[in-house]
Amino acid sequence: MNTSIRRTALALSIVLTLVVGAVVAGCGGSSGASDGASPAAVPFKIGVAGPMTGQYATYGASHRAGAELAMAELNAAGGVNGGKVSLSIGDDLGDPQQAVLVAQKFIDDSDIVVVDGHQFSGATIAAAGKYQPAGLPMITPSATQPDITNLGDFIWRICMTDAVQGKGLADYSVQTLGLKNVAIMYDNSDYGRGLADAYEAGI
Repeated sequence: MNTSIRRTALALSIVLTLVVGAVVAGCGGSSGASDGASPAAVPFKIGVAGPMTGQYATYGASHRAGAELAMAELNAAGGVNGGKVSLSIGDDLGDPQQAVLVAQKFIDDSDIVVVDGHQFSGATIAAAGKYQPAGLPMITPSATQPDITNLGDFIWRICMTDAVQGKGLADYSVQTLGLKNVAIMYDNSDYGRGLADAYEAGI
């Protein structure tokens, strides 16, 4: 079995195990195997990618702290399917070129089964070009550029897009606040422009 298929199968099996376990626990069933045997414990290594140093290090620090807290809680509860959770930290500086290097580092580590990151849209889009063909699942917690949705079936996000945020704010401005004339001030970055454009289109 090649690396990408193994990673995908392992990630999916662990997710399914967690979901089934939660359902069984909720129904009052036993969490153990019916024959008394325990499933083989497989280490669960997560790549954590973000700007850990440089001008955006504050974002990376909170990202890393959240991942470390989750890891501690999971391990205290017995890990994932009995396997100990560990992290591999990748510093992309919030920069697309560095993000590609971090992505390759994670891809080369066959023990990593999923990537938590990247944080910025530019870095996420650049890194996705490596993760998708390698079959390594990536889940960005904060990249909002709408095109990320269509980068491939291994690329995921858990936050709202610029389009959704901008339209929601526009609807609130017009429908709730009753505004008729609006001046838009925004940060001249991909994120700022994306939100401003979506807001203007929704007014």
